[in-house]
Amino acid sequence: MKTRRQNNNAKEDAARLQDQATTSDSLETRNDTEPTDVLSSVPKDTEVDAQKSPTKAIQPAKRKGIRKSKWDRDTVLVDPKSPLATINLRKLIANPQAWDALDPEQQREIAALFPDQGHIIGDPNSPRLDYQSLMNDDGFHDSCQSYVNDLADGRHDTAWLASAWEANERRRAGDFDEYLSKKFETDWDTTLPVTKASPIILKLDNNTDSIPPLTDNPVET
Repeated sequence: MKTRRQNNNAKEDAARLQDQATTSDSLETRNDTEPTDVLSSVPKDTEVDAQKSPTKAIQPAKRKGIRKSKWDRDTVLVDPKSPLATINLRKLIANPQAWDALDPEQQREIAALFPDQGHIIGDPNSPRLDYQSLMNDDGFHDSCQSYVNDLADGRHDTAWLASAWEANERRRAGDFDEYLSKKFETDWDTTLPVTKASPIILKLDNNTDSIPPLTDNPVET
């Protein structure tokens, strides 16, 4: 009996081993003939979005060049928006560092332009400014302020200066004499005396005003 039971158990164990071997062979055969598709597990919406939004290549950052200042000696002295139009020019000129920035030739040239040579001290070949007397000069103060105001108003612009010089030549030629005479008569509510040949007109000079004498009777020639 014991021997028969052992034989039955041995048969059952052999059958189990055979079933396991058969299942293992079946799995190996399926893996070889039907490879797993990895993309099949990815949702379709995700796959479409990936196609629509491809990865962009990272562009290298552009290097910024050195910004060049628009102010040079040709523009800083004429442009109404020049920094000189808002600066304290009197204080700038009276700064010793501004004078030291000039070479000896420039210093001599500028010193020669001063109307009052009392502001110039030192050797003529190496002149210096007398800053104490310069800062106490009302004329120097007014000249600096007038330059700043004219610059801000565009009166140092090349086109404006050309127009101003043209008008000056026309005035000297007498183009505005009639206008000036009428303006004088209107402003002063009077009539300028005239001659038989031509009217006596108001002549305005750069330095003085020449006003003809006013009389009730015409001037006989």
